[in-house]
Amino acid sequence: MNDDFEQMTEVLGNALLASYLLGLDQMNQMKGSMQSISFDEPVAKAGPIELRFDVPPEEAIDYFRRKRVVMRKQFDDLRGEARSAAFTVGGIYRKNVLQSFHEEIAQALENGTPQREVVKGFREILEGAGHRELGAFHLETIARTNLQMAYGVGRRRGLEDVSNDLPFWEYHAVLDDRTRPTHAALDGIILPANHEFWSDHFPPWGFNCRCSVTATAKMPGDYDRSNPSGEAQLSYDRAGVPVKAEYGTAVYDLSAGRFTGVQPQAGLQETIEQAAERAQRERRIVPQQVRDTERAIRFEQDEHLHFFDSEGNAVANFKGTSHEIKFKLTKAQESRLRGGFDVHNHADNESFSLDDILDAASLEIAETRIISPRYSYVMRPPASGWSEGLVNEIKRLYNEVRVKVVSELQREMWDGTLPAREAPFEEDHRIWKEISRELGLRYQRKKIR
Repeated sequence: MNDDFEQMTEVLGNALLASYLLGLDQMNQMKGSMQSISFDEPVAKAGPIELRFDVPPEEAIDYFRRKRVVMRKQFDDLRGEARSAAFTVGGIYRKNVLQSFHEEIAQALENGTPQREVVKGFREILEGAGHRELGAFHLETIARTNLQMAYGVGRRRGLEDVSNDLPFWEYHAVLDDRTRPTHAALDGIILPANHEFWSDHFPPWGFNCRCSVTATAKMPGDYDRSNPSGEAQLSYDRAGVPVKAEYGTAVYDLSAGRFTGVQPQAGLQETIEQAAERAQRERRIVPQQVRDTERAIRFEQDEHLHFFDSEGNAVANFKGTSHEIKFKLTKAQESRLRGGFDVHNHADNESFSLDDILDAASLEIAETRIISPRYSYVMRPPASGWSEGLVNEIKRLYNEVRVKVVSELQREMWDGTLPAREAPFEEDHRIWKEISRELGLRYQRKKIR
């Protein structure tokens, strides 16, 4: 097994060097043509280049050696800088394998391999080792995340090398429907290269971040010297969800995903994503009224659905049949539910249906809950919240994972390791456990004694 993962680390390590050198070489190319740069305009992004292999990747190696190897469960509990300093690979559960994987990546920075070849290599190695299959999205994410980080290390070194001539950095976001508001909000921001903002926001600084930074000699005319920290004022709704960020005369409307007023020329140091994470950490106790409702409906044969705002105040409730429940909310009720709770009962002990999760996402519920005679279930979105992109990934993965889970259950029932009566509620539970691991959802099942 260790030899197989040594091969995997070599494949990934080779690609990491290519990405590191790509970032560094783009900046060296820029530095070599300094005489032709117009200091009245931002420097354009470099085009495609031929990779060079004559630059020792000390920064990339040191970057990976400083990372602490942690299991995925520990990694999910980390935040901010602590997460940036950690290394893990989802789907691998032996720490000695992770440690070997981490060490070999640091030692294997010798050649270059494209991302698609990295993914292909992952798949071949896992199949050859008899390791459980990891989905294509999972493998692509492992490769892309590490490649982007290596690219960022090289690119930042190059930007720092030319900072005497190009002392300002400009942030660029990819403005499409896949970009998080926290990243789109920073598009066009120009700050000094030594600004503390870049310590937390140099790309990639989030899951699948596609943003970039270029250097410029031009001082933004409306740069606010009186507020060099770049701090923004966040405003919250009644549910404690951040709804807008203000900087000077500029206001970023989170619900609409756009700026009004003047585009800010300094960063939102306290980002929307960080505010959401803080709100999740601060609200650890489920309101008593939610708990009381769970106890009241736990053994009911028909489904009962109750909605609460973030403080536990009842918003609406509905009653259905033994297998389904339909509901319709007013606009006023929907607005109160952002960041709130919903709870309903399942007499058959089953976990969430796909519709349960899609409903919670559309209403921006912070915590959706199921109570049953045997189990309680909880699902929360990632700290960054629900998004259209996340919902699309859930829909895409659901049937793929379901086919795999049903096959596993049939095999376990056939060999007698799983009683047939338990298969129905094991099916949904395993589906959501797998999807949550892939997408960062926070899912939990507890047995009630």
